[in-house]
Amino acid sequence: MNESLPDNKNTGALMKKIVTVLLFLFIAIAVISFIVTTTKKANILTKSATIATAKNSTIIVYYFHRTSRCNTCIAIENNSHEVIKNFFTKELQSQKIKFIVLNTELTENNHFVQDFNLAFNSLVVALIKDGKVLKYKNLEAVWDYWEDKEKFTQYVKENIKIFLDEI
Repeated sequence: MNESLPDNKNTGALMKKIVTVLLFLFIAIAVISFIVTTTKKANILTKSATIATAKNSTIIVYYFHRTSRCNTCIAIENNSHEVIKNFFTKELQSQKIKFIVLNTELTENNHFVQDFNLAFNSLVVALIKDGKVLKYKNLEAVWDYWEDKEKFTQYVKENIKIFLDEI
């Protein structure tokens, strides 16, 4: 009887590989689950904060982006935030102005694409009263000025001031 028995060395190595792969998959699933849960919680908090603030007249400056972002997109977001922080500090503190960054590829933010007729990443200034958008403007020229900080700053600042004058 010459039955062939499995080689213990090969069996041990195979089991080790299987355990390693299973452990890797478990960790990957746990990390993905954590990221998804954290992102959903953050977006729910942002959305509820937006609604709570918008019950009175306020200006919301939205920066809408997709999940995949280029350096230009990130620069436009950062420059916009900087303009608002530097020139509208008092309005930010009193919550007359809010700056909100949203990913339009997330299900809970999809409606903004239709609400503001968005074709790509956009900086939008919106006048909100009693929770409703009274008017808005997509500041499309930020794409033209993103490399010229002075023109960018002036353009964003002027457009926000126009909206502020209506509160």
